[in-house]
Amino acid sequence: MGMDRNVIDAIHALEDEIKDHVAFKELREFGRLLVERPLDARGLKTFFATMRAFFDDIPTGILALALRVADDWAGHDPYEATAKGAYILFADVDEFGLHEQHAGLLPTHHQLFRDLTQHLGVTTADLASREYVLQSGIDLGERTTQYYRHRSVAEALGYHLASETTSQREFVYFLKGFQAHQDHYGLTGDGDPVLDFFRVHTVVEPAHRSRGRELIEIYAARDLSVMPEIRAGAIAFMDGFATLFRDLNDAIYGTSYQRQAI
Repeated sequence: MGMDRNVIDAIHALEDEIKDHVAFKELREFGRLLVERPLDARGLKTFFATMRAFFDDIPTGILALALRVADDWAGHDPYEATAKGAYILFADVDEFGLHEQHAGLLPTHHQLFRDLTQHLGVTTADLASREYVLQSGIDLGERTTQYYRHRSVAEALGYHLASETTSQREFVYFLKGFQAHQDHYGLTGDGDPVLDFFRVHTVVEPAHRSRGRELIEIYAARDLSVMPEIRAGAIAFMDGFATLFRDLNDAIYGTSYQRQAI
């Protein structure tokens, strides 16, 4: 028996709302400018320090959400609880460098980030400096902690879906932007291993998004009334993400005068 038409329609409506959110317009503008003009030293520090503030809690936040999903489902069907948590935990296999078991422990996403920023001359002190961290990065990071760990499971699932949906696109922009200015960034070519932090996300994020969507389908099929909460979580992420990239565009490229054309 196929999925209920009401569930399908509700999820498609949510995906359309995410796709049409102004956040993607701001992200596309940032991606265009990143290809057009390389980041100077201050731009690099602002970009990476702000992004670090935003995604610092994502790996452990996802881990917390996987446990919350398992606990939540245990009250419904304890023999399916860990299976449902696995839909979220799937994303953390990559975050924690566990995706190739035959190779042992691989670099985590945070370690790849450190290697990239060090290569670019951005120090750990720079990454923590309020001179470079935009407030919107701090705000979205705090919101991420709140939704993954403390808001309702339904809101957290929506937040997670939106986060994985934007990641599926943003790292493509980042990779192309840095590849476009290889000499400026001291790269050896498109395949320079120092870009693995960007590259790995372009490979894994579509699957992360798909697993998150499938779990929302399961929750909605059990009780369609959760969809407003799921939507609320997704839009909470998208609103914060829009502010983040609007601020990055303004701070790094001074593009506020172009916003009418976005």
